[in-house]
Amino acid sequence: MLRVVLVLIALITACAGLSAVLVINSAAKNSYASASQPFLQQVEQRITAQSGHSLSKQDFTSLRRLGFTQLIPVLRSSQNVIQPVSGETQRLSLLGIDTFSIFSYSVRNTSQDEQNSTGTSTQDLSQLWTPPFASVIHKDFAAELNFANGQVLTLKNKQLLPQLAITDIDGLGREVVMDIGQLQKLLGTQKISELLVVGEMKHSARDALKAALPEHLRLENINTGEQAQQLTDSFHLNLLAMACLMFVVCMFVVMNALHLLIMKRWQNLRIARQLGVSRKQIYWAQGTELVLISLLCAPIGVMVGIFLAQLVSPMVSLTLQSLFDVRVGFTQVAYLTLMLQCFTACFLGAAIAAILPMWQLDAKLSLRNFSVSTNSKNFSWLYASIALGCFAAFLGYYTTGMLMSFGAIAISIFAGCSLLIYAVPKSLNTLFHSMPERWVLLRWLAADGVRLSQKSKIACCAFFIALTSNIGMNLMVDSFRQATNQWLNQRLVADQYVSTQTPNVFTQWLTTQDMNVGVVERKGVDAFLVNKSQSSVIYQTNNQTNNQTNNQTKIELRSYPSSDLYRSAMLFSEQQIDVWQIFSTGQGVLINQQLALRHGLTLGQTLSFYTETGQSETKQIVGIYYDYGNQKAQAMLDLDYFAKYEANTTLFALHFLSEQQQSLFANQLASSSISEQVSSIQTRELLALSMKTFERTFVITDGLNIVTLLVAALSLATSVLMIDMDNRPQRALLRSMGVGNYQITGLSLIQYTLLSLMACLVALPFGVGLTWLLINLINVQAFSWSYPILITPSKLFSAGIISILLIVVVVALPLYKLSRRKLVEDIKCLSF
Repeated sequence: MLRVVLVLIALITACAGLSAVLVINSAAKNSYASASQPFLQQVEQRITAQSGHSLSKQDFTSLRRLGFTQLIPVLRSSQNVIQPVSGETQRLSLLGIDTFSIFSYSVRNTSQDEQNSTGTSTQDLSQLWTPPFASVIHKDFAAELNFANGQVLTLKNKQLLPQLAITDIDGLGREVVMDIGQLQKLLGTQKISELLVVGEMKHSARDALKAALPEHLRLENINTGEQAQQLTDSFHLNLLAMACLMFVVCMFVVMNALHLLIMKRWQNLRIARQLGVSRKQIYWAQGTELVLISLLCAPIGVMVGIFLAQLVSPMVSLTLQSLFDVRVGFTQVAYLTLMLQCFTACFLGAAIAAILPMWQLDAKLSLRNFSVSTNSKNFSWLYASIALGCFAAFLGYYTTGMLMSFGAIAISIFAGCSLLIYAVPKSLNTLFHSMPERWVLLRWLAADGVRLSQKSKIACCAFFIALTSNIGMNLMVDSFRQATNQWLNQRLVADQYVSTQTPNVFTQWLTTQDMNVGVVERKGVDAFLVNKSQSSVIYQTNNQTNNQTNNQTKIELRSYPSSDLYRSAMLFSEQQIDVWQIFSTGQGVLINQQLALRHGLTLGQTLSFYTETGQSETKQIVGIYYDYGNQKAQAMLDLDYFAKYEANTTLFALHFLSEQQQSLFANQLASSSISEQVSSIQTRELLALSMKTFERTFVITDGLNIVTLLVAALSLATSVLMIDMDNRPQRALLRSMGVGNYQITGLSLIQYTLLSLMACLVALPFGVGLTWLLINLINVQAFSWSYPILITPSKLFSAGIISILLIVVVVALPLYKLSRRKLVEDIKCLSF
């Protein structure tokens, strides 16, 4: 019964993990097209303000008067909203859309058939601008926040939002949508975040629009549904790879459980053969049982996976929006298709897992005398491990594609499995021969451990794979955590940071304040990289789509101070010895790792670019700096460089003499008339927010790792217990010779601990190697940046201890029950 339960647990866990990831990926990808902007279609470009400028209602009116009627004003804002029921404060994204512009554009440019097909959207839009005014929210988002239809939300400044109208329109994301006039009234502003260009535009019309734009505005592409899917392919692929790894481990567990099940049924199957039942009939019976189990496990696993996907979908959406600047909407998932996919995967996985046990069954049914070799000198596994390891190293060194990189990871893990199968019995055999003969019980423990390890090879491999992935992922995340924390603490040297679209207003206000504060301005302009030949590109990733327009790679030019404080704050991946001497003269440029890896740029080379004014320049690359989490190509130049462009400041770094001065600044800014135009945050708050976002990003992979390790540990412990229970005659013989029951139980615990410890020792170097592959292959190819591996011995030690404790805890209770068995019951086994 326990063996069947193990099969059920493994299959349900595999289906749950796979279906959860499929639901997350499917929902996100299906929503990209409609979530690029709600209620709108064919939105591929937008008009935004240049750095340091703002987009006003007058700009929109001027462009409309020139005949550009395809422009839809949009206002975005993030505000603290008081939850109506609990009274807690929540940060909520508000989106204001000019519904009149949408309606008038639709009437002029949409045919009657198209108007009928989009009647639902028009009807939903009407409630935004007709009394009583409403704010629209998707039903799934409303349920997540515990909002009800008709509720009125209150901002922290006591302003009331229009009453909520819950809808199920596909494409609505994690925001509350209202008419732009209502949102402007709430925020007390006439500004506009952007102008959306709706519909197709001919090249001549696009050129005319560019020519008509004032100097402080620009036309740029936005992430369409297809582009958003391309941008996030790497994230979804990584998530799917983790689910597949979990699925593979579970299939190893199924293989091991089926092997144990056949071992248990062997006597009955042999009797069935003696009664005339053919081998074909036995195979069909076993296969039918497997299909029925798959039919039972697939729907249960899918339901569990859907529940898990609903729990983590908010974190996934926030991660995608913060990492890739894409909107994730709410959309329906084809659950029937999902069920069929999971059942197919479950059945195929179980069928593949059953090949080895069925082959062993066929061999047993074919031979009258079948014996299992327990030779611990099987060097074929060692040779296989060396060959697979060399092939994985070759594949990892020469590959440039993510699929091949995942192949290198899989092959390296299988190399570790082969080494484990060879090393464990070999080590136990060496331990047996090194012990003095007077240590009878310990010698028996080592000798019996050889037999136990060879009979539980499959379970050991499942446990090894889970443990290796757990060590690798934990080490990767911990390295990223330490590197990010160190990077942030080193880069954020100011006491407070202020961002604003009206820098002149802020600087004028600051001069009127009686306080001693150091101000460092950070300026920026946009430029385009002069393309090199494709042969010079080392890593070609999907993320390039975001910043490439008409074969032009957009780069952000930012100013960076060259004072001693900021020099020590810069964290380089590579740098020249005279980096700051060349940089401060204006001849050198610092580029981020993303730009360097995507275009094969190295130290000493020249970076050629031209700004939007058309002026082309060339600078020497003197440093490549870490820029974790940034998907954009960026370069830094000395502050004096930006004087000729009259670039405005959008970010101020403030340095205070004391905390009292900083508190005084915060209080005066909050009570000033410009508080709504300025966003200010203290460095310690920014650090805490960044690390909180970091922890949220890896919740899913951590959860998959933990579940995988639990299932693998349960499989190994159950396998060892089943084999141990079948070894009752040997245990009974020991007890009859005077060995106490609790002594045998203690020896068994030591034996299981020893097996787990050996698996951990083998998994440790492979886990570190997996971390290297994930950081230097997968992360570089997916995101075009890397970070150093920072090994914390305590993390590795804790991962091994937890794994060993899992095994001991699982086997402790059954062993305790076995220890209470009477000697007479055990001696009965000797009669068979």
